[in-house]
Amino acid sequence: MAELKFLPTVYVRPGGLDDYLQDISTFLNQYSWIYNFQVTKFFTQKVWKQLPRKWFECLTRASTGELNELPQGFFKESWPEDLQTFVVRCTQLSLPKEQADAVRLQRVEIPAEMKRGMTPKKLHEVAHMASLVAATCRQYECDVVIDVGSGLVRVTRK
Repeated sequence: MAELKFLPTVYVRPGGLDDYLQDISTFLNQYSWIYNFQVTKFFTQKVWKQLPRKWFECLTRASTGELNELPQGFFKESWPEDLQTFVVRCTQLSLPKEQADAVRLQRVEIPAEMKRGMTPKKLHEVAHMASLVAATCRQYECDVVIDVGSGLVRVTRK
């Protein structure tokens, strides 16, 4: 079971990886309207209008501190049930945050054609993430990686 330690605790069991992949796929499909757009077109396409009205009202009244706590599962009892469910499910499906510390990372060199347009900060992030992904793939003998929600689609976008 040690090979599944990178999953949320509830999925560290026989069949857990398959269940996790199914659950996250279902969740991402259900809420694709939240992330399936180019950030640079957020205003021109008025993406915020896709947010359910009751969610919008609650979230715009929330303090900055409350919004910062959303990734840790914070919600108010007065919020709509579907928003509460969304927040809880996000937390349940999130991978453990302490994983990166467990792997000793070596920065990888990013090819020049991929560096184009990257700020030094982004280049630092990509280099370290690439190193983490490579180390994890080696450790678990993985040869396929599915990138979900990492931002700008550098490979498939034309």
